[in-house]
Amino acid sequence: MKKSIYILFALAAVVACSKTDVVYDDAQTGEITVSPVAGTLTKAAITDGIYPEANHISLFAYHNPRHKAETVTDYSGFNEQYLYNTEYHYPGTPGSTKIWSGLQSSYYWPITGSLVFAGYSLPAPTTAGTASGPIGTVTYNLDTDQLDIEGYTQSASTSNTFDLLYFGRTPNSYNNRREGDPIALTFNHALSWIVIQVKGGAGTPGWAVTDVTLKGVQTTGDFTYLGTAASPTPKVTWDLTDAKADMKVYGTASKPLTNEFVTIETNPNGLVVIPQAAKKLEVKISYKSPANDDITETIEIDLADYTTDGWKAGKKYTYQLSFDPKQILVTPQVSNWPNPGEVVSVNAAPAN
Repeated sequence: MKKSIYILFALAAVVACSKTDVVYDDAQTGEITVSPVAGTLTKAAITDGIYPEANHISLFAYHNPRHKAETVTDYSGFNEQYLYNTEYHYPGTPGSTKIWSGLQSSYYWPITGSLVFAGYSLPAPTTAGTASGPIGTVTYNLDTDQLDIEGYTQSASTSNTFDLLYFGRTPNSYNNRREGDPIALTFNHALSWIVIQVKGGAGTPGWAVTDVTLKGVQTTGDFTYLGTAASPTPKVTWDLTDAKADMKVYGTASKPLTNEFVTIETNPNGLVVIPQAAKKLEVKISYKSPANDDITETIEIDLADYTTDGWKAGKKYTYQLSFDPKQILVTPQVSNWPNPGEVVSVNAAPAN
């Protein structure tokens, strides 16, 4: 049946007095559902292009009663707030297509006009079916296409790696004539992906890595995405606090050095950090002395010597460490997330 309602856009405790007279028909227009798409793949959050089923999505949607579903050249008519920080989850819908729907309730298409969307990812909640919990104070402005997350904190525990994803306002608008098809949302990465690889050589039999730690990583800051409304190129910035922590890359057991590079990490989902200046890497190596004594050496490598412009959002940084008894050779590689095999720059150099 038709309903003329005031929509108190999801999470009413957070969003005060946001409402509009939008007429919808839940029997005719259908539910608004979304399907995450990996615009830039990451081992940490999206494996083989699949968004983690346990992770949630927060959506913003704006309504233009006179706009058809088509490419948007002017967003000024989308001035009716339809969804704001509305949490979506994957409820386990049968079928091969993974579809996310409203967590607190179902949300339906308006009968007339169309919607544009923006949003970001949320980590998995402690208990399935409950709200994810805030990742900071989040605001979004459609006119400027600006998403702000104040007070974001990345866990120093690599077992709690969370890959923060976002997408700005959709270039197309959508309406109720999608016949139940989910909207495909393409996410981008707000963080940096760090990979450490090690190998030995002819002079390192019996050598093993026992511990790898990133030192003094900044873990808290304010994130801002500013879309193309202000400039031709979207911009991501981070304003970091002085909060720092050591992040354990590896330390569960001895990892013997072989003659091939192997990725060394405690969490198989990888390690992501807030973009910042590259930090120091502490590596502990164990081996036998000529007298058969057990020896452990601690080596510190300043990764800033190999990444002078710092860690950037949406980039993958691989540091290959080649050990021999006389030196450590460090080969940094920078690649874009969409194709981790595409190496942008390589420059091997001995560790200082």
